[in-house]
Amino acid sequence: MGAHELEVMLRINHFGQDGKPRSRNVIKLLDHFEINGPNGKHFCLVLEYMWHTVADFLRSYGDEPELRLAFAKIISQQLLEGLSFLHGSRIMHNGNGIKY
Repeated sequence: MGAHELEVMLRINHFGQDGKPRSRNVIKLLDHFEINGPNGKHFCLVLEYMWHTVADFLRSYGDEPELRLAFAKIISQQLLEGLSFLHGSRIMHNGNGIKY
């Protein structure tokens, strides 16, 4: 991670503070700092804890198709809400990285 990722995360946090509602479906930057290590300077981003991947979460419910389908619908809705927030913040991700 580098300066570009930090800039994007700061932009996401900024859009949650200027009167626009912040999406609960977009991870939040809590802090950032630089450290010097044996291989040079490193950017460190402190982000909210992400409990599980979607695949791990769905896998933990075994072979209950009705429950898995219900969770898939909820997760899809949350994903679209997060993308809508990013779009409103004029941030997009494509195959070439993050743009704004």
